[in-house]
Amino acid sequence: MRIGIIGASGRMGEWFLRLFASKGHQVGAYSRRGKTGVKTAGVLEFKTVEECAKFSEVILVSVPIAQTAKVVSEVAMSCSSTQTIIEIASLKRKLVPELKEIAATGVNVLSIHPLFGPGADISAKQPYALIPISSDESDELRRFSKILPDSRITTVNEESHDKSMGYVLSLTHFVNLAFLSSLTARNELLELAGTTFKLQVSLAQAILHDEPELLAALETENPYFQNILSDFLKNSRNIESMVKRKDSRALAGLFASTREKIRESESFISSYTSMYEILNRTE
Repeated sequence: MRIGIIGASGRMGEWFLRLFASKGHQVGAYSRRGKTGVKTAGVLEFKTVEECAKFSEVILVSVPIAQTAKVVSEVAMSCSSTQTIIEIASLKRKLVPELKEIAATGVNVLSIHPLFGPGADISAKQPYALIPISSDESDELRRFSKILPDSRITTVNEESHDKSMGYVLSLTHFVNLAFLSSLTARNELLELAGTTFKLQVSLAQAILHDEPELLAALETENPYFQNILSDFLKNSRNIESMVKRKDSRALAGLFASTREKIRESESFISSYTSMYEILNRTE
């Protein structure tokens, strides 16, 4: 299969380039930066979006969220009904209506979200969200499975997807940015750190490997995050009040009631063991 990557110099674009090349596909690459910096053998570099699109049976668009609709539209101008465009933006609600307009012209469009980062193993089975664009969801699943076989697929509409990403990405990044911003003398702290702190630092630092523009967009462009953040800050102020009042009983009660809510979940049962397994692998 001939697969073109638009945005091949970005970290996710480069990840998909390596993935498809490892599967034996013919891979083409384009970057608006000029040279893609591609080091994978056998990859063709193109100077224009049009050249890359005309070469490809499948065109994967990996560009900043705000540019995705424009680039997909540009790619679509060079595509026929036999080709498929895939976009992988992390937010979908504003994007999907524009993708549906493009699909209405006869171009095959898939909207997916890789639920992993560019540090993931290309040989492992990875999870994706598929956000249907057409009324024929089964056809989109079939095309997705042909292009990315051996993947774990969750189908979800754009509204539910972005609401979930408000917690999964936006809130997680917000908490970790605040955490890192609050640390002083980090190296000295690590010398005295226990398991929980070491893992929290590793997680927070790992997030900062993503592009700052992407991280900022996930905080500011998700329409559902404002309410999620308001609830989080309300809960934080409640906990802060307990701490300032030195109300140990209320705080212990909150720890206990929170544990009670989640104690039957499989993730909670295995969490303590998993924490040490992760730490042992990183040391």
